Amino acid sequence: MDEFIKLLDENLNYVNHEIVGDTIFIYVVSNRPVVICPYCGKTSAKTHSHYERRFQDIPMQGKKV
Repeated sequence: MDEFIKLLDENLNYVNHEIVGDTIFIYVVSNRPVVICPYCGKTSAKTHSHYERRFQDIPMQGKKV
């Protein structure tokens, strides 16, 4: 898992992971202090919302990711 964490996007911080059955869940958070609004193009440091995103990747160690 340590090798995988090194491959994460530089804008993401690893939080933890868990293995449930045949699936690995990897939890990360954004570390960007400022982002650009996709609608108006202005920068903002204020958090407007929190949400989870789910994505799937190729299997790792024979388990779903």
